[in-house]
Amino acid sequence: MSENTLFSIGNIIKKEKLISVDTLNKCKALVLEADQPYPGYHGLTLPKEKPDSLYFVIKSPVDDDAIIRAIQKVKQQNNPGFDGAPGTVTITNQENKVIRIKNLHYNDISGLIEQFQKQGFEFAKYKKFDSFESLIKVRKFFKTKEIVDNVYHDLDNPKFFYLQVPVLPGWDNFEEITKKIKYNVEDNNFDAALCSMYNEKGLIDFVRIFDENFKMGKILYIREKYLEAFMNM
Repeated sequence: MSENTLFSIGNIIKKEKLISVDTLNKCKALVLEADQPYPGYHGLTLPKEKPDSLYFVIKSPVDDDAIIRAIQKVKQQNNPGFDGAPGTVTITNQENKVIRIKNLHYNDISGLIEQFQKQGFEFAKYKKFDSFESLIKVRKFFKTKEIVDNVYHDLDNPKFFYLQVPVLPGWDNFEEITKKIKYNVEDNNFDAALCSMYNEKGLIDFVRIFDENFKMGKILYIREKYLEAFMNM
C-alpha cells in the first residue's frame, strides 16, 4: 500500500444543475447555487442542507490570481469561515468567471458580496434562472493521500476519491463513458467528475468519484472500467 501524499493546486470539471438565488435583500448580484449537488449520486444519506455550493457571477473577466488574493483579504478582514475558489460556469453557452463559495448561510450572501465589491469586483446583475445544466470548472487546492496504487483519498472530505488515469477525454465523451460504466456496475450510486492536479513533473489526470458508502473493490473496479474506456477512445 502506498503512503504518498499529494498536496496540490488543480482543477475540477463537472456538470451540475444550477438555479439563481432570489433570497437576497439589498444585494442585486447574480448568485447561482447547485440545485442538485453530485447529480450522479442518489443515496438517501446525501446531506440535504443547502446551499452546498454558491457561485458569485463576475461581470467582467478577471484572472484567477486576483480572485484568490481577494478571497484571502476578505477572510483576513471580515469572514474567515467560508471557503472560496475561482472558477467558471457556462450560462447560455457562454463561460462566465465566478467565485465559488462554500460554508456560507443564505443570510450572509449580501454581506460577502459587498466585501468583494470593496475589493474592486463588479458582479453581474440578478436574473431569474430556473434549473439549468452548466459545465463548471473550479480551481482549488487539494490534500490527498494515495491509499493504493493510483487511487487517492481526499484528506479533507472522505467521500472523494481520485482515480489516476493516463489522459482526460472531453466532457461529452466522459459523460457517455460514465453512463456506460454505471449500466455495468451493480452499485452505480456514485458521481464522477474530471480532475487535474500538478506535481513536480507537470499535470496528473484523475477521475474524481463521490461516494458516501464506498467499498475499495468498487472503487478499483470503476477505475479499471475508465481505463479500458479511455484506452479505446
